Amino acid sequence: MSSVSRIINSIVAAVITTLTILTVSFLIMIFSSTGEGKSTTYFGSLFFNVSETDASTVKMIFGVENALPIIITVLLLSIVYFLIIKFSKKG
Repeated sequence: MSSVSRIINSIVAAVITTLTILTVSFLIMIFSSTGEGKSTTYFGSLFFNVSETDASTVKMIFGVENALPIIITVLLLSIVYFLIIKFSKKG
């Protein structure tokens, strides 16, 4: 396996793993938050804000507040996956 394919495989695996971590973190944050207010998860990178506009309407806003922890996670996992692929036994 060439180095280029190892790098591509490790980046793809890191992105998939990071997206899984972010999805699980976000779902846990949504279902554990109580009432109105702003909640953040995964080192402040994702946020979820709930506010009541009137008696029968709830306004929800969610998104990425800080992308740095996400980028660091992808980079670190890429390195780890690259090393695992490089030093794993062949055959």
